[in-house]
Amino acid sequence: MMPVRSARMTALLAFILGGCDRSGHAPLSAAAVVGCYQFAGRDGQALRSGSGFWIAPVRLDTVLAPVDGDGGYTTQPGYYSATPTAQIAEPNAIDTALFRATWQLLPPDTLLVMRSTGLHGQSISLQPRGRDFAGVEQWFNDVVDSTRSPSMDSVLARRVDCPKGD
Repeated sequence: MMPVRSARMTALLAFILGGCDRSGHAPLSAAAVVGCYQFAGRDGQALRSGSGFWIAPVRLDTVLAPVDGDGGYTTQPGYYSATPTAQIAEPNAIDTALFRATWQLLPPDTLLVMRSTGLHGQSISLQPRGRDFAGVEQWFNDVVDSTRSPSMDSVLARRVDCPKGD
C-alpha cells in the first residue's frame, strides 16, 4: 500500500507532466514561436529562392494563411502566415505570386515551414534549440522519380528582432 504522501506526490507529478512530451518539455505553442527568424543553410548563407524570399528575416505570425482547398484557397486553423520582412522580387514573379508561405506546429516539438505552389516547393522541418530552431530543408515536386533521392540540407532559423515599422 502506497503512503498518502507518495500518492499525492505521484498525482501532482502526473498533473504537472501531463501537458509535457516524453522529454519532460512542454509542447511548442504558436505564441512561443511567433516572431522573426533569419533562415540560413549550413554554409551560413540565406536559403535559395528565385525571389530572395529568405534574404531578410521572415516573420512567423498567427495570421491564418491561405491554403489550397476545395474550389480555391481558404484558411484552416493551425496554418499560419510566413512573410518576408523586406521587399522581394516583383510581386508578379513566379516565385512570389504562385508560392504560398505557411507554418504550422506538429506536436510535440516540430515547427514546419512550407513554401509551395501545391505542385512543388520547399519544406523546412525544425526543432527548438534554445531561442532558435534547427532542422532540415527539403525541396519537393509532384514528379515521382525513384532514381533520385530527395535533396536535404541543414537549416538554422535564428530568432532576431523584427525590423522596426514592420
